[in-house]
Amino acid sequence: MGLVVYNHVFGALALAAWLFTAAGLVPGVRRIVAGAVSPRGLTTAIAVVATVATLGSLGYSEVWGFEPCRLCWYQRIAMYPIAVSALAAAAAPLTGTAVRTARRMVLSLAIPGALIAAWHWIGVQVLLLGEGVCTLGVPCSARYVEVFGFLTIPAMALAGFCLITVLAGMLTERTNE
Repeated sequence: MGLVVYNHVFGALALAAWLFTAAGLVPGVRRIVAGAVSPRGLTTAIAVVATVATLGSLGYSEVWGFEPCRLCWYQRIAMYPIAVSALAAAAAPLTGTAVRTARRMVLSLAIPGALIAAWHWIGVQVLLLGEGVCTLGVPCSARYVEVFGFLTIPAMALAGFCLITVLAGMLTERTNE
């Protein structure tokens, strides 16, 4: 698979994440999905989103050779443990306490990760952050990827964190029944 195809696959996944996030913010849709999908299903969905985001970031750095900046590393520090712990939670017996613990852990990483990704995306798109914020040899002004004319790596990461946050919120609704 070439880089252009890789970019388009992950760009399309990010667009899907944005659409599912927007739908999940609509109260009626949120209630229907939260009522129809089991806690295990929601936890598995969180694990899938985090695992795909993890594999995508590793592909960009390890396969395509894109050097991650400081803010990219912070986002990875938030995303990678979500993938591992959500996979573990999805495989474990999900009692009410286990679901609440998984939700708290996911949100404690996804919300800061989303804030960092949002700052990174705003910095790349609007503020044109340079060496001072992002340097590990890579300025934030470097755009390795711009899919469909607007999706950068920080925007893709933000899409993943937002979808994970919405799914964890649905998990909250399931445990408050």
